[in-house]
Amino acid sequence: MKRIPLGTNPNAKQEAIFLVIWCANAKPWLFYDEASDATRHQSMPAFIMLDRYDGNVGFIGGGRKPQSSLIESLQAELEEETGLGIEDIDLSKVELFASHELSIVTHIAHYQVEFQEFLTLQACIASKQSQTLHQLSSNLNQYQQNTKRLKSLEIEKCHFMAEVTGVKSVLVLDFSRYHPNGELDKSKGIINTLQSSFSSSVIEEMVVFLIEIIGIPQEDVERWLTLAKHDTKAILNQAF
Repeated sequence: MKRIPLGTNPNAKQEAIFLVIWCANAKPWLFYDEASDATRHQSMPAFIMLDRYDGNVGFIGGGRKPQSSLIESLQAELEEETGLGIEDIDLSKVELFASHELSIVTHIAHYQVEFQEFLTLQACIASKQSQTLHQLSSNLNQYQQNTKRLKSLEIEKCHFMAEVTGVKSVLVLDFSRYHPNGELDKSKGIINTLQSSFSSSVIEEMVVFLIEIIGIPQEDVERWLTLAKHDTKAILNQAF
């Protein structure tokens, strides 16, 4: 895996496009009444990731559609994986920030929102997934009796269960910075997230996002990778 010029595909390989939806000022404990005032108003970056059917964690996105631009393909993947449409995401504000070549070429973009919109987008995804589950449940008997393809039952165009099994916020929270006994909590927060099982190229793209888009010092990200028991040097070499 190696980084290549932004948006290019020098060897005409199959392509994929992914999106990081994020906010810089998430306040996860704002309405937690047992927290202190200082804790409730503590803010940090957060971004959305998807749990996938194969047990891996990844960003929203997928393969580039034939005869489609990267942004058009991303729009289709947004709808398929999350139910979000052009009324929810302003595609003109989506910014590509890295491309990598491996067996395919992957492109990664980001979309920054304020905390309130971040929560709203998560709620929209969860609502769409809930609707899909209700539709699957109510149509299951008909599907079994008629042995028709699921799409013939007018199921909403959302690949929940088939590709995506959940959505979650990832907090860029380094407990060694926020907890007085940081060493006791070194496996929590973002470090624990980095120990997840990721889809191909995701951890390298996440590292680029943390350093180049959010602005986390590289030495902090290197420390997190080391604590998460990754080959830090190899990941950085592939990411950059």
